[in-house]
Amino acid sequence: MEQVHIIKERLLNAPSEAAAKREAINSKNTLAVAAASASGVKVVEYTRTIEDTQSGPASVVSFALEEGFFEFRPDFAAENISTGEMLRRLRDERWQRENPHHPIAYMAAALESYKRITRAIREAAPLLRIPRGSGYLLLNIRGDRDEQRRLMQKAKVPEADIESIIAQMEAAK
Repeated sequence: MEQVHIIKERLLNAPSEAAAKREAINSKNTLAVAAASASGVKVVEYTRTIEDTQSGPASVVSFALEEGFFEFRPDFAAENISTGEMLRRLRDERWQRENPHHPIAYMAAALESYKRITRAIREAAPLLRIPRGSGYLLLNIRGDRDEQRRLMQKAKVPEADIESIIAQMEAAK
């Protein structure tokens, strides 16, 4: 059985989809996940759900990270290099592969991981989280409305609520 760590964060109520994405990208959790990913931790899943709270809808960002163990073995000699050389190494993938334990290689990997994760945040559609008994139903905001209606009917969501939820998803698009 695969073991994962869930990192979850409730974001402030953002006034727009673009603002919610910016907030997720600027989160300290996103930076932590990028650093973990650069160290070899597999990011299993990223989701952003929109959940009803007493103060209105809120975005909740969560990452699932695969459990693993990692040994850090810095094996480089102290060195004094110029800014130009440091920048060259940051851009040189071959040098990074040849020097995987050097701090510049770690920095480059962390920055690349951050770019990948922020791209996923920008491209991923949020999920609407609808409480149902002891569980919940997740619907992709950009999904097919007929399919969403069918799923809500199957989950026995009252018909009046279905239309309200569909309208809420249209507004959040």
